[in-house]
Amino acid sequence: MKTLMLKRMTGFTIVELLVVISAIVILAAITIVLYEGGQVQARNAQTAAAVRVYKDALLLYQSINHAYPQGNNPTGGTCLGDSYPNDACWFNNVYENAAFMTALKGVQGGNLPMPALNPKNLKGALFAPIKGAGYYDNTLDGVRTDFIIYSWEGTSPCGVGPVASNAGDANVLTYSSTAPASGQTEPPSGANPAQCYLPLPAA
Repeated sequence: MKTLMLKRMTGFTIVELLVVISAIVILAAITIVLYEGGQVQARNAQTAAAVRVYKDALLLYQSINHAYPQGNNPTGGTCLGDSYPNDACWFNNVYENAAFMTALKGVQGGNLPMPALNPKNLKGALFAPIKGAGYYDNTLDGVRTDFIIYSWEGTSPCGVGPVASNAGDANVLTYSSTAPASGQTEPPSGANPAQCYLPLPAA
């Protein structure tokens, strides 16, 4: 006579389910962090590539015309790029300028790239020329200097340099050619991304 063996039904215990769910949550969190980090790196790479193009175009324009192109913004800054939301690239007080961009395209020989926008405050990049007593009255080692200023995400060094160090505070706008220890002119603060001040040769 055959003995019937009753098969015992088994399943996951609550503890086992919690372990599996916890592992899934941890893996999802790691994936999100890696994805966001990759997005930041991609935006920074886009900005660095654009800033290099604008630096070359500005230097070429200056070598031909013995001056940098001038925008029409009363604060002294002009956006580098022409596809910013509401035409503003820096706290809604620095704007695009069609004549400025046309001048750069004329020497560069084609379309100019857009820097990436910081998703928190839509900062991009701008040209800040020497001004007598304006919003951008920047000095480098005591000499009034033109700058390219661009936004940078995270705490990695600015992608295009050498960038200036802040020798005063945000209201004084005095800078030093000594390399900043962090590699950033202005480290990130709150919702504000890092800022990079790239000096240009005097016109």
